Amino acid sequence: MIKQSHRFQQSDCDYYLGGKLTDLGEYADKSCSVLLVDENVDQHYGHLFAGWKKLVVPDGEEHKNMEVMEQIIDGLIELEADRKTMLIGIGGGMLTDVTGFAASIYMRGIPFAFVPTTLLAQVDASIGGKTA
Repeated sequence: MIKQSHRFQQSDCDYYLGGKLTDLGEYADKSCSVLLVDENVDQHYGHLFAGWKKLVVPDGEEHKNMEVMEQIIDGLIELEADRKTMLIGIGGGMLTDVTGFAASIYMRGIPFAFVPTTLLAQVDASIGGKTA
């Protein structure tokens, strides 16, 4: 595992490169995190998320809309997410886009993190892109 830290304006951002999804608990606290995953990630890897609070959204760009955002916000409310809750998006570009937007509007902003599962998610939507 490689850890890189970068300073942006007044805050630091840590990047963990080369880690395993099974080690997620070493980097995020289960008790104050909510995972946001798409249905494909959940189908293949959902068994790795036992004990985590989790929201599942439909896969595909056509689901990047306000109806799905409303479902995410309602889910965060049901899970009693507060300003200290970290929203962790695990998936491709659409999922990381939605995660960043949801985190920015819920309670005027909550911490968020990404586990990008595609190259596009890495370069466009999370590590190197618009919601990084």
